[in-house]
Amino acid sequence: MTKLLLFDFFNVIFLSQPSKGIVNQELLKKIDELRNKYKTGILSNSSFMLRTPFIKSILEKNFDYIFSAQDLNLSKTDPQTYKVIAEKTKIKASEIIFVDDQIKNINAALAAGCKTILFENNQQIFSDISKLI
Repeated sequence: MTKLLLFDFFNVIFLSQPSKGIVNQELLKKIDELRNKYKTGILSNSSFMLRTPFIKSILEKNFDYIFSAQDLNLSKTDPQTYKVIAEKTKIKASEIIFVDDQIKNINAALAAGCKTILFENNQQIFSDISKLI
């Protein structure tokens, strides 16, 4: 049973340089619909952009959890990152769906026991999430 939908920050939620403010509004709308039933989270390698006021306000409004691998002293390519997130959220890794556009991060999440989706576009991710939840 899925309890947490965990999304990559760059190229999934923000489709370009976050400083330009290109937010994936269609995906955020879908995430908002899913929040009625599932917890949602963000995972980024870096914490710098997550702390800017514009980005922080969007993330805090749309996500239950905001994680930076850097703040965890880990990397998204390390399976331990996803185990730590499972511990911090008190949600089993097998109950987490991780969405990322990088196969190396997907492989790390799989190794930790998470379900995963390799992001290509919104329609594909909507379909894949529906199949996994």
